[in-house]
Amino acid sequence: MKKILYTIIAIAILLLGCYFVTSRNHVEVPILMYHHFDTDEKNINDVTVKKSEFEKQIKYLKDSGYTAITLQDLVDFTEKKKSLPKKPILIAADDGYKSNYEIMYPIIKKYGMKATIFVIGERIDDADKPSNAIPKFNWKEAKEMYDSGIIDFECHTYNSHEKGKTVDGDRGIFSSPLVNESKDEFENRINEDINKNISVIQENLGYKPIGFAYPFGDYSSASEKVLKKNGIKFTFLAEGGKEKNVGKSYLLKRIPINGNDNINDFQKKVN
Repeated sequence: MKKILYTIIAIAILLLGCYFVTSRNHVEVPILMYHHFDTDEKNINDVTVKKSEFEKQIKYLKDSGYTAITLQDLVDFTEKKKSLPKKPILIAADDGYKSNYEIMYPIIKKYGMKATIFVIGERIDDADKPSNAIPKFNWKEAKEMYDSGIIDFECHTYNSHEKGKTVDGDRGIFSSPLVNESKDEFENRINEDINKNISVIQENLGYKPIGFAYPFGDYSSASEKVLKKNGIKFTFLAEGGKEKNVGKSYLLKRIPINGNDNINDFQKKVN
């Protein structure tokens, strides 16, 4: 009888250990995807969030007990160097719009949160040049945000944020070879791009980026291979919902926040 009891206890301990290992390695993390912010209602659209709504969203996260994390926190977690907080969330913005500096950054700071900006390197290099495009922040402003300790900067290509005629159809040109482009030519092209993207961030901020957000969410096994070779620890989609396999996945899902989302829509997406 004792032998059976000891066997049952041993199995229970083993199963409990498996549970804790699994729960440690597979954590749900909402990864939010923003782009641009504005104060004018008439400029609000799919990718432009009104300032007042963004503040409501960040206040909700703070009041609900969420702790904003960085990509380095994710890396440390997957390498078993540290645990994640009870309710982790990753707040990210793509492209490098000036509104990230003028609107997002002060609100993130006000509520004691953190955020990640995936930058298109060439657009930040050219931020001070005359342009009809939506303004981007410059490297001086990026450095101010980075030095605050609450904003980190990752890659979104150097100058490959566009769609083109690829062998897989109209897709982001970082994801697939262009028509009449060989596999080697494709890999060399995106390798050169990611190297330049990493270099301008490192030169201007003193930090080597470890994350890459795919333009339009388009990716391939070949692009994943090139990014891994260049030291990228995580890649990010443009949709997919809440990421449920942090600790297991290299390619992570994100939750797009639409400018037309009200606070109830936002809560449903996050929870």
